[in-house]
Amino acid sequence: MSRTYLITGAASGIGKATAAGLKEQGHTVIGADLKDADIVVDLATPDGRAHLVQQADELSGGRLDAVIAGAGLAGFDPRAVSVNYFGAVATLEGLRPCCPPVQPRVPSSSPRSPPSTLTTRPSPTRRSAVTRKRRWPPLRRRSTGERAMRSTARPRPPSPDGYAAPP
Repeated sequence: MSRTYLITGAASGIGKATAAGLKEQGHTVIGADLKDADIVVDLATPDGRAHLVQQADELSGGRLDAVIAGAGLAGFDPRAVSVNYFGAVATLEGLRPCCPPVQPRVPSSSPRSPPSTLTTRPSPTRRSAVTRKRRWPPLRRRSTGERAMRSTARPRPPSPDGYAAPP
């Protein structure tokens, strides 16, 4: 079954590799980046983010199966925050109406139990992995050799003149 994906940051790096892999599998990929993409847009600006949502809606026909927010900049720069955070949030919020509704899922704590749906309260009969007490392994006894090595690795007392004794 062919799906339609939107990938931001699709002109280079992980976004480019992801787009190539999805195209290889026969999926439709809409790429968004500063250059060499289906949607040429700058996610650092509010106008660019709005333009991305509008163009993606038009190119996908109002239906996207997944959005991969892969655009990002490295470094401590206000522009990096604009792209990495605000660009991703605006992309996901703006394109949410284009994506099909899904039932939220949470991973189960056991590989054999069926996946459970997300609820507002955990079931009283089953404690989650977060509330379960951690059982630490028992402390192991050190062997005679380990104890002997530990006892010889003590710091030497200082010399009478106040400096540490030479080794």
